[in-house]
Amino acid sequence: MNHKFFLLACFFPLLTLAQTEDSIRISRLLKIDTVGTTRAERLSFFSKKFIDTPYQAGTLEGKKTEELVICSGAVDCTTFVEQALALALADSTYTSFKEKLQQIRYKDGDIKGYASRLHYISMWIEENSSKQILKEITSLFPHKIRTQSLQFMSRNAHLYPALKDSPEMKKAIREAETAYQNYHYPYIPKEWLQRPEIETLLPEGSIVAFVSNKSDLDTVHIGFIIYKNGKPHLLHASQRHKKVLIDPLSLYEYTSRRKDVIGIRIITLR
Repeated sequence: MNHKFFLLACFFPLLTLAQTEDSIRISRLLKIDTVGTTRAERLSFFSKKFIDTPYQAGTLEGKKTEELVICSGAVDCTTFVEQALALALADSTYTSFKEKLQQIRYKDGDIKGYASRLHYISMWIEENSSKQILKEITSLFPHKIRTQSLQFMSRNAHLYPALKDSPEMKKAIREAETAYQNYHYPYIPKEWLQRPEIETLLPEGSIVAFVSNKSDLDTVHIGFIIYKNGKPHLLHASQRHKKVLIDPLSLYEYTSRRKDVIGIRIITLR
């Protein structure tokens, strides 16, 4: 018996089932009447619909060919945010959701291999700002300016299955990084997050990106701002808690405990 063929035959029905479950889940969400609400309200609404969804690391990695991955049944921090955004932007159809997700996730909205995905959050912010989808508002608050050259992926290719055995793909990633040499961006230092002019004014439902302490990496996590008892908290896909939740720690407490984080960036829908 051809065991390889048998394993593939078993795998593809499971893959099809997972895709079907995702399409059903997303389609049901899109049918919920949110007419009359703003895009920001839609984003807040749909992001909360993911609460208790299991956390799964690397949901976009390990594929032989780059394709649009939809994983509503288990998410990491990035796929959680991207799918909530796509739901907020889509009309009532699953096709529209897929189109919006692809537009958000890829450079120019086109899937042209692994390097076309917006791997760095800085790239993701810049691209989606140019597409008139997002707007960074970090500079509206007391902030500092950071200058970095993004090189973490090319310097650590062994951490990425698509790069470690592919000199061509590593070269493509390095070329994408060249546009972000000596890249300047604003960030709010984490020790400032208790200031009244910051703590009470961060917009509900806005996207928060956590700035890395590494010299060649911009961010290490992403989620949404949610207020609880008058203080901003983080709605995110948590590796620690193994699910999407509103973190029990305030945003200030959360960032204070993360030694790999020096501050935050704030992004909203246009």
